[in-house]
Amino acid sequence: MVLSLFPTLLDFALLGPVILRLAITIVFFIQSKTNLKQNRKAEAGLQTIIGVLLLIGLYTQGAALAGLVLIIRDFKKKQINSQLFILLLAILLSLLFLGPGLWAFDLPL
Repeated sequence: MVLSLFPTLLDFALLGPVILRLAITIVFFIQSKTNLKQNRKAEAGLQTIIGVLLLIGLYTQGAALAGLVLIIRDFKKKQINSQLFILLLAILLSLLFLGPGLWAFDLPL
């Protein structure tokens, strides 16, 4: 058995999902701004709502699921490249399974 290199950092395990939430929120806000410039207001609104929900940690798993649907659709329409798709997929699946982490309105049941 190998010991962890930084065992004291394991105390902060609930901060991981917060960092993922903030990163994916930035992506959704940037994509929303791009869609507004292209006059796709409904899609921009949906991305903004998902971004806000992920930012504050409200209905995180539902927002992650909705985000997954959006990025899969964008990937099929060739609007995002494969590297970005894999990264966003990993972040959203992590949030779906891990939950919101600290500083969120979601509470685990």
